[in-house]
Amino acid sequence: MLLSRESITNSVVMIQSSLFSYSSNSPPAPASLDVASISADRILLLDAFFSVAVFHGMTIAQWLPESTRASGLLHSAITSTSG
Repeated sequence: MLLSRESITNSVVMIQSSLFSYSSNSPPAPASLDVASISADRILLLDAFFSVAVFHGMTIAQWLPESTRASGLLHSAITSTSG
């Protein structure tokens, strides 16, 4: 079984995923796994150990083609999970 070969920290991440919120007006922060975390001006990053899912709200989606600020937020969200 995979859980018996992993450390406790990795096993907990496999069982309970982590959700991080990135916004232009606040520092990155953990978010609750709830629909209330969805907002038009946020990037949500779900780290589920085996996969990573990125959600961006409508405002961020409109900024991405024209804004380096939004793409910088998206880049920092993605690179924070690789370390």
